[in-house]
Amino acid sequence: MVVRTAWLYGNHGPSFVKTMLRLARERETISVVDDQRGQPTWTRDLCEFIVALINTEVPGGFYHGTNEGEVTRYDLARAIFTLADLDPERVNPCTTTDFPLQAPRPAYSVLDHAAGVPAMPTWHDALQRYLSIP
Repeated sequence: MVVRTAWLYGNHGPSFVKTMLRLARERETISVVDDQRGQPTWTRDLCEFIVALINTEVPGGFYHGTNEGEVTRYDLARAIFTLADLDPERVNPCTTTDFPLQAPRPAYSVLDHAAGVPAMPTWHDALQRYLSIP
């Protein structure tokens, strides 16, 4: 069984969510790309998804393990600010060309979820639960 995932964040390691919270402490405003769309995925939900796949004895194959729904990085940053009781107006949209990276990022990296496998919570619900952990 292979589980593909995307836009991970969690308690350990670097992540977009942690970067946005750090930048909120360091800068008055931040610019975030508004032309990349994907599925933020909380590592806790991913772990629970994998356990559910194993327990439901699905056949071997490829599965997509991401939180439900899709969002741009810009809208995700605004959601992070809102849920962290920060002013989302401090987040400004920009384009990918404004932030050239060594490894190019796809504009659309949303994964399709297969029927018959456990659904994961929405990205917004997962983000809210993650940010409410003390």
